[in-house]
Amino acid sequence: MNRGELIKVFADSHSREETAELVQRLIGYDGAFLNDYKWITVNGTHVRLNKNGEPETGPKRLRKALKGKAGTEEREAKVGFPKDVTNEYKKTSKPGSGKVIKGPGYKEGDSKKGKMERETAEWLVKTFGGDVVMNKQTSSNGEQGKNPEYTWRGKLWELKEPEKKTENAIGSCLRAGLHQIKANPGGVLIDITKCGAGFDMATRAITYRAKRSAHFDVDVIIIKRGDRYKVLRFNTEKETDQE
Repeated sequence: MNRGELIKVFADSHSREETAELVQRLIGYDGAFLNDYKWITVNGTHVRLNKNGEPETGPKRLRKALKGKAGTEEREAKVGFPKDVTNEYKKTSKPGSGKVIKGPGYKEGDSKKGKMERETAEWLVKTFGGDVVMNKQTSSNGEQGKNPEYTWRGKLWELKEPEKKTENAIGSCLRAGLHQIKANPGGVLIDITKCGAGFDMATRAITYRAKRSAHFDVDVIIIKRGDRYKVLRFNTEKETDQE
């Protein structure tokens, strides 16, 4: 693929200003190459160019960039590094002001998981305040446990409890939780009491997974029974071209 073809593909899904900038890069490179290469973005995918202004052939990146219809592919938002908003939650909390409400179709189970879900809902009210609605756990297609546990502060929240004391186990819980709340994201509660992980390990695991799996603003509350908790806030950030 020559420069002209590359510019056309880029122009189909970018503004005139962005295309003009690309043309400037291809014709009169401003600045030095990084390790003999320069990067541009095609349909939201970074593509590496050599000194001749030609894309490197073969890599999956290029095939991904040219895949699909130009102009219809939206860039997926990504979150940045988290902000510790624990103190913000404490300052705005109204402990005990609210109640746990059984939502339409909700049936309280006798299992340990059902008990934990109820206890955590009560903990949210006791610690931060606000009504916590226990959501029906059977989804519209009949799958059990696919709906997020709670609606709190007008948003969906999911509770997860890692089984193992590993960053992978914690990250997997977050990934599943993010998927469950995506319709109206509020946050994910990660209870690390049972697995025995510390706040530092949990923070590392959650940050690593969120930066790869979260595509919307989300709060993550790390809980260790005994009223110890930490709140991380992830906000989406505007994607910038890498050079």
